[in-house]
Amino acid sequence: MNKFDNSLGYLLGIAAAINKNELYSVLAPYDITPEQFTLLTKLDIDPSKGKTQRQLAHESYKDEANITRILKKLELKGYVQKIVDSKDKRNNFVFLTEEGQNLLNLLQPLIIDYRKRMLKNLSEEEILTMKKMLKRIIEY
Repeated sequence: MNKFDNSLGYLLGIAAAINKNELYSVLAPYDITPEQFTLLTKLDIDPSKGKTQRQLAHESYKDEANITRILKKLELKGYVQKIVDSKDKRNNFVFLTEEGQNLLNLLQPLIIDYRKRMLKNLSEEEILTMKKMLKRIIEY
């Protein structure tokens, strides 16, 4: 063990990697990645309004080029639809399709179950405390 193995950054990175790898396992049978799942959940917040690619990039902490690539795959699978903004043709609004909503409805209990397994060794109070602390780190 070296002096960085117990650093917060290292431990956060390991926890994030474990989370992502486990999510890949849960989502793989449905041919969807954690990144794609994240965008679908962002679109599900207010499905009637849609979101721009820039909004999705900001909300998911990814660059716009990465969002474009992910959305293209989701569009090819029929889970999202892009509609050109009538006020500004340079912008597209992205909407969740019925097929995308059905997929989210199918995945939701699997994700809830996965999260319960992942956090089984933590109390509700510890989970709330961890969320608060992580949000403070994110908002630095």
